[in-house]
Amino acid sequence: MDKPSTLDNVVIVPYGDALVDAHREFCNIVWPGKKRRREEEYNRWKFRGPDNGDVNGLLLAVSSGKVLGQLGLIPVTVTSRNKQRNAQWACDLMVDPEYRKSGIGNKLFMNAFERDMITLGNNPSPRAEALMLKAGFTKISSGRMMVFPLDASHILKWIIPDKLNFATPAIAAILQIYFSYKSSKILNRESQFKECRLTEVWESIAELQSTSDAAQILHDKDFLLWRAAGFKQYSPELKCMKSEDGSFAIHCDFKPSYNIYDWNCKTFDITLEMISNVIARATKTECKIVQTVANTKEEETWLSKLGFVRARNEENIIHFSADGFLLNAGQFRFTLYDTDLNL
Repeated sequence: MDKPSTLDNVVIVPYGDALVDAHREFCNIVWPGKKRRREEEYNRWKFRGPDNGDVNGLLLAVSSGKVLGQLGLIPVTVTSRNKQRNAQWACDLMVDPEYRKSGIGNKLFMNAFERDMITLGNNPSPRAEALMLKAGFTKISSGRMMVFPLDASHILKWIIPDKLNFATPAIAAILQIYFSYKSSKILNRESQFKECRLTEVWESIAELQSTSDAAQILHDKDFLLWRAAGFKQYSPELKCMKSEDGSFAIHCDFKPSYNIYDWNCKTFDITLEMISNVIARATKTECKIVQTVANTKEEETWLSKLGFVRARNEENIIHFSADGFLLNAGQFRFTLYDTDLNL
């Protein structure tokens, strides 16, 4: 196929029955080592589409039957100040290497913007962020990633300047002693947290969301059944725990990390009990780090006191809407299963 000289003969269409094979060929080029990207059932599930027909959450740039690029747009609902809007998380922007810098990525975004919904992004690559900011996206303050290293070598890039790389082995050994000590102080605590079903935390999640002033993704039953209930070999069923006071955590190992996808604890002592439970699980499954997001300064303080290390920067949430729906939101409560982490 000849490389198109202009974008005039490139059309943007949703992933669908007629393009499954062409999209598979595209994925063989841009994701040669990721088999799931080529699977129709995975793409229909990840982008929350129907079993047959068009998947509006996965846009394809097509010319003469060949897929040249794609943009994922996971459908969600965003809520802010007691108002709800349809939204879409932008992810998986990819263009065939032979057709990059031809405007295909920008054309995909422009097509997404034509929808009557908010478009969101989380920690996009530098190139994707440049495209998104140029297209009109705005950044919004959010939480901070926090990590407890069971293996200190996994966080050295966070805390050691490049000029001190020569000292990495010695520093890792010292840090390992410190974090092993912190871990031993946390473990073996009596905990009121009990493992429970996903349905048993719906009420606690709804209560948290109804009392928060921050903008956030609505974690209703439809969202949780999609994101937390698991799907075949592609996504594990997330584990849930709940305490007597309604505190909860949704968590699962995804090696090398053990993720606390969403959580809310009423006090520091309850947080300690929850983290003790999670670290015990992470150790048993031989994970290297425990990671989660602190969405308030209080949560950040509690986790830091337990030995968690702060990421240098806040989570990078960017958004676009024609009417500026989130411009005055001030804060965005972000959790690890809002977007496509580990999918």
